[in-house]
Amino acid sequence: MIIRKKEDIRKWITDFTSYASYDMNGQKHYYTLDDRKRNGIWTLMRYSDGVFTIHGKGEGYCDEGEVYKNKDEIVQFLWDNRGALNASLQKKIA
Repeated sequence: MIIRKKEDIRKWITDFTSYASYDMNGQKHYYTLDDRKRNGIWTLMRYSDGVFTIHGKGEGYCDEGEVYKNKDEIVQFLWDNRGALNASLQKKIA
């Protein structure tokens, strides 16, 4: 899958569990992609109740905690980071 428009992101979010790994301890699905602005990693998480959070971590920084995002905010976050998302999706295919 290649993200070309916001509708692609909405579809990807609907199928999130197909792309994500599962954290048994945290009881959540998670997906990582590069944080190209801060030279680190973003982790996008979805809990069983459908709530999404994001967290960034890299050399020299670590966000204080998970930030809760509604569906529109997640779409915008992924749109803003679609280059990193597309690159991570391509890695998983290869």
